[in-house]
Amino acid sequence: MFARTFFLSTLSVVIFSSQSVYSQFCFPAKKLYAYSQPVTRGIESRDDLKPKPAGNFYLYIESKRSGITLGNLWIMGEGYNGQLKEVTSPVILEGTVSNSILMKGDAPVELVPITNKKVYQVVLIAREQGKPAAPLPVKYSAKAVVMELHYKNRKKIVTAYEMKPLKLEARY
Repeated sequence: MFARTFFLSTLSVVIFSSQSVYSQFCFPAKKLYAYSQPVTRGIESRDDLKPKPAGNFYLYIESKRSGITLGNLWIMGEGYNGQLKEVTSPVILEGTVSNSILMKGDAPVELVPITNKKVYQVVLIAREQGKPAAPLPVKYSAKAVVMELHYKNRKKIVTAYEMKPLKLEARY
C-alpha cells in the first residue's frame, strides 16, 4: 500500500513538473528584434514647453507557429497597445531616396534575416479612451522592450535589454 501511494505521488509530481517545463520550452515565440529610429520633429511649436522625443519603433517576433497574440507591451517603460501582423522575411527597411544630387539615399537595412519561421510585426495602435496602460512589473523596469505574448492558454514575457539604433530620419 505504501509503495503504491509513493509511486502515484511521485508520478503526479513528475507529470506536473514536465507540463510546466513543456509549456516553457514549447512556446512558439523564439526571438525578438527591436529597433528604434530617432526622427527630427521639424518646426517646434511655441506651445511645446517640453517636447517629447520623437521616433519610430520597429518590433518583430520570430515564431515557430502561428496563433500567438500580443497582450501588454511596454517600450522604454511606457505602456502601448499593439497588434501582431504576419509579414514575410526578410524584413528590409528601405533607405530614404532623394532626387537631389547633394543628398544620396541610405542603403537598405535588413531588420529580420530570411527564415523559414513565421515573422510578426508589432503594429502600434491607439489606446482606448480612458483606459490606462497596465503598469510595468518592477522586475522588468531595466528592459527597453517588454512584451506579454499569449499562445493557447499559456503566457510568456519576452524582453529586450536594448533597442538597436537606426539612422536618423529627417522630416522637413
